[in-house]
Amino acid sequence: MSANKSSVSTKRILSFIGENYKSYPIRGIFAIIFRTLTIALTTLPALYYKDIINILSKTQVATSEIAQHGLSILFIILWIKLVQFIFYRIYDYIIITFEMNIQEKLYNQIFSYLHQHSFQFFANNFSGSLISKVRKCVSGLERFTDMLSWNVLPFILNLILVVGIIAVQNIRIAISIFIGVTVFSIIQYQLHNWIHPYQEKANQLDSELGGLLSDTITNNLTIKLFASLPREQKAFSSLNHDTVQAGNYNIISQCESGDSQHFSD
Repeated sequence: MSANKSSVSTKRILSFIGENYKSYPIRGIFAIIFRTLTIALTTLPALYYKDIINILSKTQVATSEIAQHGLSILFIILWIKLVQFIFYRIYDYIIITFEMNIQEKLYNQIFSYLHQHSFQFFANNFSGSLISKVRKCVSGLERFTDMLSWNVLPFILNLILVVGIIAVQNIRIAISIFIGVTVFSIIQYQLHNWIHPYQEKANQLDSELGGLLSDTITNNLTIKLFASLPREQKAFSSLNHDTVQAGNYNIISQCESGDSQHFSD
């Protein structure tokens, strides 16, 4: 947040996120462990459902024996679901407290960093825009953590489990699935790189719009004294139009990317 523009690369952002994660390593490790367990338990019932189908397909087995085996398998699935529910609740508590602690630390860190700047820095930047950037920084870290927890990690673990289970039965089908998912993942990554400039521009204009609105409200008395409301209205309308246009391009690009993502799912 310096006065001069500094290059913000993906490597710097990931390094910044990693440093905040390292502040609470134990919670992070337990969050990964319990998330992995819940995902693994999600796959187990499918294996028992297969056993039920195999039992029902046997014509030489007595009905009482089928019912006995079927009920025992259903009870096993019930216990798996119960354990999974408990693990989910533990994981929810860990990840929520993990994110809240990081947010608290990050807010304090940003507050200290901002007030180390000179008077010229605050004179050259909208106060409302700075507040918007601070909130987006904190909420962005939360969204990134949720994305890792609810999208990336389940995708990787489910892929490993599904490919591993299928490989036991047919290695060729497993390899085909792995190659297909890999290809669609690469396509999705390339589409994300294409979308990124639109998202960055839309976020930047949104911060500027919020900053301009905040400062006009704060300096309302000055605007009225110098009769500068028409000029401020014109500036706000122009910036608002640019923000809406950038948001439209962002939505269109996200829809095109989403079509590919749903197809890959």
